[in-house]
Amino acid sequence: MSITSYSTLKTAVFDFSGRDDLSSKFSTIIEIAEDNMYNNDSQPLRTQELISTTTLTTVAGTNSLALPSGFISGLSILIVDGGLKRELVNTAPASLHRNGESGIPCKYSITDTIVFDYVPDGAYDIELTYYARPSTLDATNNTNAILTAYPSIYLYACLASVADLSGEDNDAERFYQKMMRSIKGAIRASRKLRYAPGASAMNRTWTP
Repeated sequence: MSITSYSTLKTAVFDFSGRDDLSSKFSTIIEIAEDNMYNNDSQPLRTQELISTTTLTTVAGTNSLALPSGFISGLSILIVDGGLKRELVNTAPASLHRNGESGIPCKYSITDTIVFDYVPDGAYDIELTYYARPSTLDATNNTNAILTAYPSIYLYACLASVADLSGEDNDAERFYQKMMRSIKGAIRASRKLRYAPGASAMNRTWTP
């Protein structure tokens, strides 16, 4: 069976696990699976399919910006000043020097917001390139780029969730490790694509 949608994923998960008695909990299974995919401590899923770019605008007198919906982690920030683009320097929050002076930001940190070293003295366009987490799969949002490109990641992540909810610790660990191997394979494939001839400069310098 090809796994291309929420419904085909659900069918495959319960065919493999034999636990269709958990069918009513599939939304919870998906939530746990996606959390393990994107937020695990070993190798979180970070591939080209998750890269997004958006333009934000600073507010004069305010040295922070809200993060866009679905933000996982940042890749780069460019500031547009007089029609020219300049990359801001990413700095650890503890090292970001903020003395309240106003001006054109040069550095930034990301915590629960984007914070700048200088308080912007005007409205500047900020081009943020970042990893965006897709909306959770459900009967309405029935597919996304990760399911299309790497269905095995979703399958093994969901099987690990089913085993965990069923108290089958050995199977939960076995499928979790299969998920991790699929994630690592996806990241390797994504790197090869970015380093291929003709890849953009940003893609060639990006490392997940």
